[in-house]
Amino acid sequence: MFVNKADIRTFSNHKSIHCHQHLYLCHWITRQYWFENAKHIAFYWPMPFEINIEPLLLHAKRIGKYCYLPSLDRYEKRLSFYRFNHPDHLEIDKRGLGQGIRPSKEIRIHHLDLVLMPVIGFSHHGFRVGFGKGYYDRTLSYVRRNDKPRRVMLGYQDQMHHFSSDIWDVPAHDLILLGAGVQHFSVSTLNHGSKTCGE
Repeated sequence: MFVNKADIRTFSNHKSIHCHQHLYLCHWITRQYWFENAKHIAFYWPMPFEINIEPLLLHAKRIGKYCYLPSLDRYEKRLSFYRFNHPDHLEIDKRGLGQGIRPSKEIRIHHLDLVLMPVIGFSHHGFRVGFGKGYYDRTLSYVRRNDKPRRVMLGYQDQMHHFSSDIWDVPAHDLILLGAGVQHFSVSTLNHGSKTCGE
């Protein structure tokens, strides 16, 4: 079914998936080479309808990785990434979005090794639907032709849609999908099938 991005945002209101499935996904990610090799990682603080990666964030910090959260720069319409220290040290905006606190250490996008991104929807070409403000795309436009940072989208299996991308959309390298199990799609080989990683 072909839809537009506005429709996807209107009808996305996900979903109670059991906590153990989120934990399984987080554990699966810890075993991927791109996570193991990453030193500087951008996470996100999940909204209720997004994949919950809080356990992964806390694990990464515990094993010595440098963890960052995005903060909205509404003047430049982009994201800045600030060091995450503790869940108590978050700024919560009016939508309930947890952000990195500006006095902590900032990292430039090209110094990150890995960026984990939530989605409202996505296409089989690896393009993302978010809230429609373009913050991720605008920020990632500086590195869209680079392999670093690796861009990984996290979503639910029924959030895949067919829609037209815009010229400013920046594709991900990988899609990690949660449903009955965990599925991993490499965008470069997406049309050749997927790898089911667990039940």
